[in-house]
Amino acid sequence: MKVLKFGGTSVGSPERIKKLLDIINPEERQIVVLSAVSGTTNSLLEISQAYLAADKSKAAELTAILKAKYDLFIKELFSSDEGLENGKNLIDYHFNLISSFANAHFTAIEEKIILAQGELISTTLYHFYLTEIGVKSK
Repeated sequence: MKVLKFGGTSVGSPERIKKLLDIINPEERQIVVLSAVSGTTNSLLEISQAYLAADKSKAAELTAILKAKYDLFIKELFSSDEGLENGKNLIDYHFNLISSFANAHFTAIEEKIILAQGELISTTLYHFYLTEIGVKSK
């Protein structure tokens, strides 16, 4: 079994995500590992640092900026209403989770949860994209 790992630049735009199929063989059993979309981890780190500094307004502003980036991203990635709806629901879920830390005592544990969201978003978006185009994915 092959394991393929793609970094943030490889998944840095909807166009690049779509081009992964030039490398991945859907007929072959593989494990595909994706990093967060380029720039996402740095943005999530900034959001975490704002929460650690108890600067909730800065965290909210940075979260809104990153969410807007993803709102555009999914509009370019998906061509069907169902794909777009799945993408929107995913983005809303993850960014609501990130925003929920404004009401919590913020520690290193919460920081790790926030930082993990980038990879969770990119891998799920890719799964939704593959499903949209009829490629079996788990």
